[in-house]
Amino acid sequence: NNIPVKEIDLYESREDPRLSLDHRSFAIGINDRCIHSLKYDNDGLFDYLKSHSISTINKATVINNKKKYIIEPRVKYMTSQPLMTRGFLNWIDKVTATSKCKLITHFKTKVISIDSLNGLLYSTTDDNVLDVIGKQYDLIVGADGARSIVRQSILLQPNITYEGYYTNARWKFIPLDGHNYANDSAFFTYKGTQGGWWYMPSGKVHLVVFWRANNNNELMNPPSIKSIDDTKLFLQSLFTHPIDDLEKVSNDFYNGLSSGEPIFKLSRYHKQFGRVALIGDAAHTMSSALGQGMACGFEDAISLYNNLDKQNWSN
Repeated sequence: NNIPVKEIDLYESREDPRLSLDHRSFAIGINDRCIHSLKYDNDGLFDYLKSHSISTINKATVINNKKKYIIEPRVKYMTSQPLMTRGFLNWIDKVTATSKCKLITHFKTKVISIDSLNGLLYSTTDDNVLDVIGKQYDLIVGADGARSIVRQSILLQPNITYEGYYTNARWKFIPLDGHNYANDSAFFTYKGTQGGWWYMPSGKVHLVVFWRANNNNELMNPPSIKSIDDTKLFLQSLFTHPIDDLEKVSNDFYNGLSSGEPIFKLSRYHKQFGRVALIGDAAHTMSSALGQGMACGFEDAISLYNNLDKQNWSN
């Protein structure tokens, strides 16, 4: 309300997540700090998300060596990335319908270049980059994740220091038919692995497995999983109900590609950034195993808002 913004453009390279119910994603744990962020403006955002996107966690099941323990969770609510994103987009549509600020969302639009000093952004909806559109902004906010193109534009400037490295953490997803696990919200440890599963709007379960790769032989699968039979034993140890099509699921997991985690950290703030700010994983990537990346992004957004609010907008 205090910042005279006339237009906000959101650029997203993927399609509108409201068009599909089964996007692959991480779980999001919502703790007290995250709740404080979502309630910051007292504008009804948190209550809206709670009604549409967030599930209350009363207990969690931890599985360790086939024994189950009921624990008090460290988070009060749980959601998934697509659910939270769709909730936010619907909220944005709701509030901007009566707002003086014009907000435009550009889905399936790729940002290909940024002139951070002059606030110029070049984008295209053409995979062959034949139709490039340039637009100038007072501020470009890089909220575009660990492989941020906005951050890359900053790194082209001289005297910018930035730390980036890959950890030895690896992870894989397994999609499962969720009809057998309707009452489960679980985290597990198993022979050097850890992970958990959660529900998607499609009714499927997404199981994610994390491990540390100590050598090149452990990049594709955890050290304890050396065959498809090992994969079957691993999956059977997690669930009390039989897994549908266990053979196919085990083959898909064992032969599927694993992912690594790039970790980036901004060494210091720079006056020569130009008309650019970084928030979330673009500024400080954290391990996905923590389930707190989006929550930290909320806090960054509030910090950015407070800094903008302090500016002399009459000048």
